Amino acid sequence: MLVETRTIGVVSITATALFTYTVYHIPISSTMIGCKGNGVAVFIDQSIHGFVTVWHVSERIQTIWLKCAGQVFNVPGNVALGAVYLNPKTDKRSNSDITESFEHFFDEATTASLNFTNVLMMGDFNAHIGDLSEFTDEHYVIQDDSKCLQHARLNCCKSVNRAGKLLLDIAAAGPYMLTTGRGKVDSGQATFVGYHGRHRSRSDHILMTLNFYHNLMSTDIQPSNERIADHCSITACFKVQGGLGADMNLEPHHVCHGGCPKHTLRWNPDKALQYTEHLENNTKGRNSFLKAIEKQLITTIYGL
Repeated sequence: MLVETRTIGVVSITATALFTYTVYHIPISSTMIGCKGNGVAVFIDQSIHGFVTVWHVSERIQTIWLKCAGQVFNVPGNVALGAVYLNPKTDKRSNSDITESFEHFFDEATTASLNFTNVLMMGDFNAHIGDLSEFTDEHYVIQDDSKCLQHARLNCCKSVNRAGKLLLDIAAAGPYMLTTGRGKVDSGQATFVGYHGRHRSRSDHILMTLNFYHNLMSTDIQPSNERIADHCSITACFKVQGGLGADMNLEPHHVCHGGCPKHTLRWNPDKALQYTEHLENNTKGRNSFLKAIEKQLITTIYGL
């Protein structure tokens, strides 16, 4: 999954290097092309694309929901897979704006839970949760069933913000398990590091219904290529049975082999035409760039 794609041409741009994927993405207004905080795309490998369809595209927040066959994750029934981006608080976005965004997200998550037994949500929520728990004494049955809930959440990032508290409230209401700092490789590491490694915060998270968590093998934080993305990717691996025909030969490492650009690409609307022409004419550079993007996806790996 990619967030902040900033373009309506994500399918055509990625077609050359990522031709083995089906791309689902949310529409972006022509007035918002190139702007930060716009665009969500989900890449589904062709080996399982027959098990996946679009269920819902949000009109209020940047979220796309896919319907996945349960056998992809080795769970009964179908699965609602939500790819989410919620904008952070800025000088132009107040606390009330943040609350409104999370209210919309809560409505959509609730609707998904009413229509699907299994719900999996992932993305950049710009939410800092520190070591706070989504569960209280009221969830004693859940806590007794999961050993990781019987001690404090692991964390490498101590900060807590309003978005984080709202995300915890939604997880408690679901209830959904927030995998951040719940072991299985995830110790609450930073995912937002900036383009030059000058920042450290955990804003990206995965939430899932509890039956999903029992099938989860690990959630690993992959190092960021700081020239391509300012976030690290999160890889979630599930225990599933064979028979889907999915490709198991996934390359977990960066594939540019020293061919990454030396400078960070930054969007300049006045240079849009020149940028497009450069991508069209520079085949070698475009392929290297797209391969690097492929390894920066916040990915759910099936079948491992």
